[in-house]
Amino acid sequence: MLSPDEAWAQGMRVHPGHRRQGHGTRITAAASDWAAAHGAKVIRLSVEHWNTNAQGQVGGVGFRPVGDFVHAERAIGESSPVPEGNGGKRVPPAERLRTAPSAEAEPAYMSWIGGELARAGRNLFQTHWRWQRLSPELLVAAAKRQHLLEGRPGWAIGEFARGVYAIEWIETAESDARAMILAVVDRAAEAGAETLEVMIPAVPWLEREMRRLGFEMHPLTVWAKGL
Repeated sequence: MLSPDEAWAQGMRVHPGHRRQGHGTRITAAASDWAAAHGAKVIRLSVEHWNTNAQGQVGGVGFRPVGDFVHAERAIGESSPVPEGNGGKRVPPAERLRTAPSAEAEPAYMSWIGGELARAGRNLFQTHWRWQRLSPELLVAAAKRQHLLEGRPGWAIGEFARGVYAIEWIETAESDARAMILAVVDRAAEAGAETLEVMIPAVPWLEREMRRLGFEMHPLTVWAKGL
């Protein structure tokens, strides 16, 4: 349970010797029943675009696609495929991201809820590969953890752990996309990250800028089923 009425399912595996016997369907039904018993009105899961077998399975038990996302990643620092500046040294961009106070949660949410990224992502955001509806309260919680970032090009939620800087949510406009991504790269480099990972709704202008800046793109879809 991610909230009082949202459930998340993940990680189902069936042994190769026991596939095509309905086990996945029964496991999914049991998970849905468990979620409904705990108050969920919707259960969601994600499937990579290459995994056509899983897409067929979840579609066959009543899930429908509700949002396309892209998991983007690139190396940072010396192993970066894109030089950070002259001679490969990091040159801070003109636009910087700062740790945001809780007061920034409401402006960030209002910008997001009326923008293209929220529409494309059905107002969903992810944390640790789990998607749920975004709310001002979740942005306040991120600010209290010092994970909410702000700058002129937009806002983001970023977390650094074990060499990876993960951007779990990002809000920006098409005109500011390049500046925002450069600021995110700089934030990761400043933290000493080896890898930067960014999860974004599948919006062409943002994907285009990220490819230009050396990111590898891995598309996936979030599916949902009403309970």
